[in-house]
Amino acid sequence: IYIDFAHLATGVDVLANSLLCRLTTPHGSVIDSPNDCIDVCALLGAGLTQADMQGVQQRVQREVERDARVLGATVSASYNTGTRAMTLIIRVATATGPFTMTLSVSNVSVALITASAK
Repeated sequence: IYIDFAHLATGVDVLANSLLCRLTTPHGSVIDSPNDCIDVCALLGAGLTQADMQGVQQRVQREVERDARVLGATVSASYNTGTRAMTLIIRVATATGPFTMTLSVSNVSVALITASAK
């Protein structure tokens, strides 16, 4: 294993990366935390209606708020039926201040588009 100490994550990026892991790991697959994590890619597998988006927002919010560093979160989700892609905008409150992260979700990948302190 090679660790590149010149490029270690700091600040907002550390928490954003942790939350990204929580949102891309299948539920129940972490031995020490069997009730944690959701795989947002899997949510797209069956397709989503606009009515389903409220449930997606609530599930993502609950999962983000499981992290002890998160004081609260709000989630806005949109789904493009043509491309079958979802965008998640997650606003996170922490003891060191708020930040926003934006995820682009397809049925095969999740990309962290931005993670910025506000």
